[in-house]
Amino acid sequence: MKRIWIIGLALLGFMSISAQEDTLLLSLQQAHEYALENNKNLQNATKDVLIAREQYKEALGQGLPQINGSVDYSTNFQHKLSLMGAPIELEDQSNANIQVTQLIFSGQYFMGLKLAKLGKEISKKTNMLTELETKEQVTNLYYTILVSHQFLNNLNQSISENEDVLHHTNNMFKAGLLEQTDVDQIRVTLSQLKNSKNSTERSLKYAYNLFQFTLGLEKGKSVKLVDDIDSFLNYFANNTISESQFDINNNINYQLVLSKEELDKKSVNFKKWAYAPTVSAFYSYTEKLLVSGLDFAPNHVAGATLSVPIFSGGTKRAQVSQAKIELEKTLNSKQMLEDNLYMQYNQLTYNYSNAYENYLTQKENVEVAKRVNESYLNKFRHGMISSLDLTQVNMNYLSASNSYVNASLELLQAKLQLDKLFNTL
Repeated sequence: MKRIWIIGLALLGFMSISAQEDTLLLSLQQAHEYALENNKNLQNATKDVLIAREQYKEALGQGLPQINGSVDYSTNFQHKLSLMGAPIELEDQSNANIQVTQLIFSGQYFMGLKLAKLGKEISKKTNMLTELETKEQVTNLYYTILVSHQFLNNLNQSISENEDVLHHTNNMFKAGLLEQTDVDQIRVTLSQLKNSKNSTERSLKYAYNLFQFTLGLEKGKSVKLVDDIDSFLNYFANNTISESQFDINNNINYQLVLSKEELDKKSVNFKKWAYAPTVSAFYSYTEKLLVSGLDFAPNHVAGATLSVPIFSGGTKRAQVSQAKIELEKTLNSKQMLEDNLYMQYNQLTYNYSNAYENYLTQKENVEVAKRVNESYLNKFRHGMISSLDLTQVNMNYLSASNSYVNASLELLQAKLQLDKLFNTL
């Protein structure tokens, strides 16, 4: 029997260790770091950066020497020619050839190389935008989960108090001091609270699932949040927003439109260079494996080619015009984005100020409601008020608590939107 107990305790210890290994304890900062490494959407964005890097190498390689080799074989099926009355049999032929070509000058090549390099930089900025959006999603879900837990705590506290009231009211009903309707009303209130708890628990489970999906968490693992919501709120209370904090050049969307503007300017030049000539050179060496008697071709051949576009039916002109129009569109988009970002800044700072003021009000409100609830609970225990009065006060306290939690979430989300705008997540 003693051995069985030892084995059982060992198994329980092993299961406890395994459960801990499958649960990640994450602060908000750690959640950001985990998501940046494991989020599938972000991994794809990182691969786009690698693709852009290879595309630049591809563009660069087009201007480097191109070497091609070939081997050919031909037969004339012993065909005979008559030359000066003498029959000549054509022998089979076989050649091994190696050819080197080199682009000497092409305006479109050099401009295209700049475009490919700029495309590589744009892919990096796009990846940074994806990182920023991933951090925003993680942060918002982190806050939502913390707030949902706070909701549950409020509901559990209210359920516990109402269960005590129901028990006390039921005893008074049995003693003939209260009516059945008193008991029924409290029972209905308690049932509503339990329904709210069940609904909140389901919403919390969904939030956890979405949070784990955003993190890129492996199946079979779970997370536990270690940060406390009050730590964030206290930090915000001691950090005000100043206008000097907003620099439009730090905004990742604005950086992208600036890169797009530069790309379109280079695209115009790229199209213009289509009018310029192209110069290339080549060298070819042929090793004759099987030679016919009439073969007079040399082994070494070198040359150069100058290609000059003369008339393209207006195609090049139309392409230049399209590139210019695209640049004009980008300049319009840039101006609209500038105006929009400044409007966002004004609106988001306005939202943050309102959220912070509402948070302070609700914080004071819940403190008052808590004192009233404690006072009425003490009076109820001494028989000075009815159970219905206490239930009503308790529901008011629950409502105030939930309003405070909602105000906290609104403040956290308002600060989150500003951090995203400032690119400081």
